[in-house]
Amino acid sequence: MRGFTLVEALVVMAIVAILTALAVPSFQEFVASRAVNTQISDFSSSLRLARTEAIKRGRPVVICRSNDTQAAAPVCDAGATWNSGWLILQGNNLIRTQARYRDSGGIVSQAGLNSITFTQTGIAPAASETIFTFQPPLPTTHSSYTPLTKKICVSVTGVTRSC
Repeated sequence: MRGFTLVEALVVMAIVAILTALAVPSFQEFVASRAVNTQISDFSSSLRLARTEAIKRGRPVVICRSNDTQAAAPVCDAGATWNSGWLILQGNNLIRTQARYRDSGGIVSQAGLNSITFTQTGIAPAASETIFTFQPPLPTTHSSYTPLTKKICVSVTGVTRSC
């Protein structure tokens, strides 16, 4: 007779269950970390695009949060959370949209900003540096929530950096 006995099958299933239980938290942290890094990359490149377009066009360009970037005529909305998406506009001309992130824990402007305007010289006039916080898609009680939370700063000259 060939095959596995019931005991052998149960031992293999127990080992697989233990390995899965050990791997799931690490995988969740990996996915959360990738989500935060992707959002930072997209947001930073959108800020660079807005700044570059303002310089290229010689006119102010606005990057603003929007609740519905998929609308026929998307508009800027009030609020400090940016994970619902954003728009890049020059006047009434839509340059680019960024759709809502399904796996975002939140993108929050600490100054409560819903938009940043770059002048034709590429400067984002503000009283001080603007800080955006990117939160992982994990419960706030998760042990990796704080280490995976990242911030970027937008200087008054429009340059972004990690902070």
